[in-house]
Amino acid sequence: MRKKLLSQIFKNVLVIALIGINCTACFFRNRIQNQTSIAPYLSYKLCKPGEFPYPVDILQKVEIRYKKQDFNFHLKVETDEKHIALVGLNPFGGKTFSIVYDEFGEINYESQSFYSTSPFHKFLLSDYQIIFGAKNSVEKGLIGKDINIFEYREKRNGFVREIRRNKQPVIRIWYTTTNRWDGIVKLEHLERNYTFTITNLHKENN
Repeated sequence: MRKKLLSQIFKNVLVIALIGINCTACFFRNRIQNQTSIAPYLSYKLCKPGEFPYPVDILQKVEIRYKKQDFNFHLKVETDEKHIALVGLNPFGGKTFSIVYDEFGEINYESQSFYSTSPFHKFLLSDYQIIFGAKNSVEKGLIGKDINIFEYREKRNGFVREIRRNKQPVIRIWYTTTNRWDGIVKLEHLERNYTFTITNLHKENN
């Protein structure tokens, strides 16, 4: 009787484990809008992939702090004239989510169930363009009254880009080098209690 009970318990545990493994392999697919509200009275419409400065194939370490939540992961970034692809990776190199923006303006997003409710996904693509896009392309995508981009150098923090509304900074970005794809980049959203730190790890030659 005892052996039979233990055998049944083992089978139940095995079934639960298999269900868990299958669930982690499941991806939820969705669409993301190409225009995002990034602050009150301020939106950003994505520029097309071909407007990105140049093709990039890079691995990055990403640390996001949103209110009291922390999200840390590696990100594989690929850009060319036809697409921008952001692929989140877990510590073992497995894909946790992907966001692909193509030349026709469509954005396809898929994510494992654990990551599907993370609040930063809808801002990730716009944040990337605001951080790494050319100034004139980003300015073209900003929608709002009295919005502009202001850039300057700081001795301590290197190069700085600010998105300003009515002459007041809403988003501030620090770059440790003039080449945005090298070193460390930190975006601070001054109105949404949100920081986004990127450490560039490895860049493929193009």
